[in-house]
Amino acid sequence: MKTGLESLIFPMKLTQYRKHFLGNEPFMVQNTGEKIQEMLSLSFLTDVEALLSEWPKSVSVHLPDLRDEASSIDTDVQSAMKYFKEGMSLLFNDAQFLSPVMD
Repeated sequence: MKTGLESLIFPMKLTQYRKHFLGNEPFMVQNTGEKIQEMLSLSFLTDVEALLSEWPKSVSVHLPDLRDEASSIDTDVQSAMKYFKEGMSLLFNDAQFLSPVMD
């Protein structure tokens, strides 16, 4: 039985996925349907507060002055929540390392 990311991207192979991911190349997986349920049931994906409470690294905050990655800062989770409440977007890099189900 396939688990985690392998289950989500099936029938694509992990090696093929990594090639696209590392090459910054787009790809599409059809009919995820029930496959995504395992990831959606992860406790830290219920809301932003839950994710921030378990997030082990800095968070990128996209500032409102320019809608681009060039206008972002990296900050700790407490500050990230304050920025989020002020309407700014958060980016959680390398999320696949937070849970074995996502690897």
